[in-house]
Amino acid sequence: MSKGYTWDQIRSQVRSFRARTQSAFPFHALTTIKDFYFDATHDKVYFLSNIQNIDGTMSRYLTLYEVDYGSSETLTPEPPIPQQQLPSQNEHPYLTWLCKFPTAEWSPVFTKYTTASIHDDDVFSPSSSSSDLGNGDGRTLHAIQGISHYQMVGNQVLFSFNGGVYLGDVGRISSLIPYVEQQKLHDPAIFLLQSTQQSDSPPSPHNGMTIDPPSPKHQALKQQQQHAIRSDPKLGNDSLIAFIRNRDIWVVTPDGYEVQLTTCSLQNEDLTLSCGIVEYVMQEEFQRYTGYYWGPVDESSKMNRILYLETSEEQVDVVMITKSQTPSGLQSPSTLTPSLSDARSNPGSPVRYPRAGRSNAVSDMQIVYFDPIEQGHPTIVKRKRLWGGSINERYPWAEYLVRFGWLPDGQSVWAQILSRDQHRTVVLRIRCDQFVSEEEYQQDPKPTQFEVLWEEHSDIWINISDAYYFLQNTSSTSDCTEFIWSSEMSGFRHLYLIRKPHHVEFCLESSSVTVQQLTEGEWGLTDHAIDVDERRQLVYFKAKKDTPIETHLYVTCYRQRPAPPIGRQGQPPPNPITRLTELGFSHHVTMDTKADAFIDCLSSLHHTPCIVIRRIEHHFQPSEEGDGGFFMLPTVSETDLNLIIPVARRNDEMDLSNNDMGGGRRQSSSYDDSTRRLSGSTSPQQQQFVYASPTHHDRNPHNGPTEPCDSNLEYCKSEGIEYMPAIARSNTIESFDPETQTVPAGEIFSFVNDDGIRQYGYLYKPRFYQPGTSYPTILYIYGGPKTQMVTNDFRLPRLQRYMMSVYFGFAVVVIDGRGSSDRGLQFEAHLKHRLGSVEIEDQIAGLQYVCDSKLGAEPANDGTLTSVVDIHRVAINGWSYGGYLSLMGLAQRPDVFKIAIAGAPVTQWELYDSAYTERYMGTPIINPSGYQAGNVVHWAKQFPDSEHRLLIAHGLIDENVHFTNTEVLVSELVKYNKPHYLQVYPTEKHGLRHASVNEHFETLMFFWLINYL
Repeated sequence: MSKGYTWDQIRSQVRSFRARTQSAFPFHALTTIKDFYFDATHDKVYFLSNIQNIDGTMSRYLTLYEVDYGSSETLTPEPPIPQQQLPSQNEHPYLTWLCKFPTAEWSPVFTKYTTASIHDDDVFSPSSSSSDLGNGDGRTLHAIQGISHYQMVGNQVLFSFNGGVYLGDVGRISSLIPYVEQQKLHDPAIFLLQSTQQSDSPPSPHNGMTIDPPSPKHQALKQQQQHAIRSDPKLGNDSLIAFIRNRDIWVVTPDGYEVQLTTCSLQNEDLTLSCGIVEYVMQEEFQRYTGYYWGPVDESSKMNRILYLETSEEQVDVVMITKSQTPSGLQSPSTLTPSLSDARSNPGSPVRYPRAGRSNAVSDMQIVYFDPIEQGHPTIVKRKRLWGGSINERYPWAEYLVRFGWLPDGQSVWAQILSRDQHRTVVLRIRCDQFVSEEEYQQDPKPTQFEVLWEEHSDIWINISDAYYFLQNTSSTSDCTEFIWSSEMSGFRHLYLIRKPHHVEFCLESSSVTVQQLTEGEWGLTDHAIDVDERRQLVYFKAKKDTPIETHLYVTCYRQRPAPPIGRQGQPPPNPITRLTELGFSHHVTMDTKADAFIDCLSSLHHTPCIVIRRIEHHFQPSEEGDGGFFMLPTVSETDLNLIIPVARRNDEMDLSNNDMGGGRRQSSSYDDSTRRLSGSTSPQQQQFVYASPTHHDRNPHNGPTEPCDSNLEYCKSEGIEYMPAIARSNTIESFDPETQTVPAGEIFSFVNDDGIRQYGYLYKPRFYQPGTSYPTILYIYGGPKTQMVTNDFRLPRLQRYMMSVYFGFAVVVIDGRGSSDRGLQFEAHLKHRLGSVEIEDQIAGLQYVCDSKLGAEPANDGTLTSVVDIHRVAINGWSYGGYLSLMGLAQRPDVFKIAIAGAPVTQWELYDSAYTERYMGTPIINPSGYQAGNVVHWAKQFPDSEHRLLIAHGLIDENVHFTNTEVLVSELVKYNKPHYLQVYPTEKHGLRHASVNEHFETLMFFWLINYL
């Protein structure tokens, strides 16, 4: 590769690439579409997606849309062609078949809201330019600026944005919940609660549902109105809304009358005490994002109930996170560098962060009872806890309360507890009458009674999952609890139906406790929630049964025949399983058993997401005797189908226009009206953007059908580049001219390592690939647990970086080594107690396989094959755990990796959080040798002495992998006089959020790779 390109040249190409990707993909590949909800009564689906602006662009803010999927005529197209009859890579028959179905129209549910006064809007409207329209009834009408979270109960919709909470009925204008009056806990109108002095504490780093940052004006207003913020709102009984404020749980009526329910902020002994707020590791490592749940009204007292956790972080270490000096990103250059006096007066924010081997937060489960709320009348509030012995007192080994909630009978609650080493877990049932007030306990002191519903031990570790379901009790005596639970005790995550009588102790071998295995095999469920149709006794689940690189929806019956307890000989095989989604794609599914339908966001490496509403068809099989029968496993309707996002396809490669840095320049075809092709070398501002420019790459998202690409949106706005059109109505497949295809599609490969373990990878050949030539290669790496990089789906943010590398002339390799997720517990266990010690071996083995097998190589004129990968010019790049392994790769194998570019790396596991680190490494006391071997600082002396081989980038306000990790490594590199380059981003957290920062990092990255690799 040529040397000596300037910063401006590379920056220009980075900008050009990013601009042209906006035209190369359909709009839905660049936006957010998530949080689907079925209204089975009216055949409607609701979801969040970007607001469509009048000029055809999309706002970075979201709003709520509805789709009517019951109004279209049923079609009878030919059934899809089986995959084995696929005519070519470019034409998948399933997508061709889907194109015959209609695309449902999107309609915004709310466009305006009302407030009682302009003052309310001043606090919560994110845009100071929004116009107010009087509606003649004393209220003020405003345009909705965005929705970050919503909840539907019947016809009511609760949604929130920038700290404001709104309530409305579908088809009517919503209202901002006003601030009329408060009943605080020192108010004499509240019964049973004492008055104490209120105190403040630092907010939780992930407190509530506010996602989108407000404008600077409203940041200042919100600082003046902190008392008004309502976080994590939930709609409960009688249209009451519970929320979190200043470490306590409150409720508010639709008219704005507030009542404080808990007292954490009113005591001075423990200023970290909070109610309903989730501590850091519980969100980050166990994916529980709330600390309270509404319960049904108590039948005896007719009082409302909320189950919640009271959490203390008093023993948790305090770390200082440097405050950003440019929070809005709008300061002039002169303000970008803070003065020394600024640094001294603003040293940072104290954050509670439990490091490996150090103390964690402690939580206590409680229930608050309260009367129906009526303004002007006293509210009786009773807080009850397990005075006869808390969970921590009864189970002192329990370190984490990872899941909890109400059981279907409304008379008991459940909790899943986990040991600190994460080798033991127990699921508990606790009757509500075990929760008592202090006065009740003093009058009748009794020990708390706990019932164990499930217990499990593992020599490796226990992965926490959302794949469980508690069944409604069908017994008239209610003498047992039945539930479906997922476990990896067989080595793979499978489902078990458990029937636990209340009067017996839990034991897997007990004849009284029935444990029936529902699924089995060397494949596993994903950790997503399952859906249960209790009427038909069906359970729907997501799994990777057919291939480890595709997620599908499956269904099986959970009560077709009785089975003896697990472990007994002669147990019949589990019931049959039916796959409901199409092979050749990954599927992100939202199921609703009441609607007998599911949302299917399907994509593949070569196809952008298509979102489909599929109907379930049930078949009843009468018994031969004529007295009853049973439901057979359901099928998916081939005629009743609607598209939310239509199919979009193109050929194998993608035109991203010319690279004018020299060499290999190719002319593009022009865009004509008949084929909708991109016009030649026009600037981004002049290009015509049309729909159906999907790539031959697709995605299956984690938190919704597509992931947001806010940096692209912000960049296009800042540069005046036209973005994507409004929602398309086309159902046709359209292709690009093959002459314009200059960025090759990736291919998935697999190989077997020396231990006989199959591993998967991606290979992308460079732009303008020429047979007979090897190319400098970028190995993109994550390599850690709980993540799978190589999947047959479309992930645009990740894919964009791969394609940018290809655009600049590099080959790209990605490999999932031992330890990655969804391959079974033993596959993960290779990392146990030795993070950083085995991962690089797998990456090198994959590189060597690509090189030796000449994967993807085409014959030269003389018929010879030359590896696409130049094994002597390999750069390793990753972020977070991938940054950690990039450092370890260069330190451990500088003979293989010429350059390492490490982003936000962990460098010393003692500095990372307790739950993650101890799961895989144990504590520093138990495993000191593992901590030393996995410590990058320990390897500092082994880094190369030659320059331009090590680049480290880190956000200064990283709340996950603290900047201290980079500081300690850099100090050690300086000690040994090792050449390196450190790039600090003062405004960035763990990810690069701002478009300008992303552009800078990509320019820096490719400046290094082009000039030094």
